[in-house]
Amino acid sequence: MRSRGFTLLEVVLAIGLSGVVLGLLATAVNLYLVRVDASRTEVESAQLARTLLNRIADDVQAARYSTSSASSASSSEQSEPVDPALAQGIFGTAAELRIDRSAIWRWTSAALQADMQNPNSGSPTTPIDGNMPQTVRYVLGEGQELLAGKLAEQGVSADPPALGYAGLYRQQLSTAAWMNQYSTAANGLVGTNLEGATLIAPEVVDIAFAYFDGTQMLDEWDSSLAEQLPKAIEIRLTLLEQPWEQ
Repeated sequence: MRSRGFTLLEVVLAIGLSGVVLGLLATAVNLYLVRVDASRTEVESAQLARTLLNRIADDVQAARYSTSSASSASSSEQSEPVDPALAQGIFGTAAELRIDRSAIWRWTSAALQADMQNPNSGSPTTPIDGNMPQTVRYVLGEGQELLAGKLAEQGVSADPPALGYAGLYRQQLSTAAWMNQYSTAANGLVGTNLEGATLIAPEVVDIAFAYFDGTQMLDEWDSSLAEQLPKAIEIRLTLLEQPWEQ
């Protein structure tokens, strides 16, 4: 009995069916990878937002309110108006936040150890700048997008990234230097001036601040007028939908 082989039509049909099955499998795998990538991006965005909010929260929790006129006025005299140029605290708008931080106490710093070991030396060690009161400002920069992938390609550099990129910037100076440099600006809110600022999150496309005075949310806060720190600060971040893609 002769064995019957496959006809040309059967071979073509078999190849066609195999192609359809492989196409369906490829589509299913691609959809799965897209969902995995979307989930990964969502998790990474959430982690980035949490990190940024924690960093801002650390600065806000270290904020202090003080004014030179408060200590000079006696309890029996009527307190004089606070000079905005001398007041320290929290100042902000819906798009910018300035925080005057208290000094960071470092028990292990070489300067403090030297002073503790030689209390009668008569020449106290020069304090480390990081231990002095600091002024921090958060502001959104405008310009060319610089995504995380492109930033990583540049490698690690001792020089801060150039300005002119979009994203969230953090600016920090000692409070004394800040007051001297921006004494002519209204409460040190210097708008788009990003001199000395560091781009900490190029993925941020929008940031909004709101300030709670105990009864209502406000779009602006001025510690020299309120004569106190806000009870709470609401921060809303908007990130790129796909911040990790090129």
